[in-house]
Amino acid sequence: MVADVALRISDGTFSWFKDKPPCLQNINLEVKDKSLTAIVGMVGAGKSSLLAALIGDIYKHSGAVTVKVSIDL
Repeated sequence: MVADVALRISDGTFSWFKDKPPCLQNINLEVKDKSLTAIVGMVGAGKSSLLAALIGDIYKHSGAVTVKVSIDL
């Protein structure tokens, strides 16, 4: 992982349940270290699913999730 990247999702496909269709597909996200990032969108756009993917709360069908920073829940 590049030193200045805190969070990264590479080609990620995720669903809330293993046997259900994906709610997020082909996600690529990179958040720089020490940056302020907002996740915005309409209701049902996948904001909560994206955050759940970052902390490992939903099933990952494919791709890679790398978290360099500590996430306090």
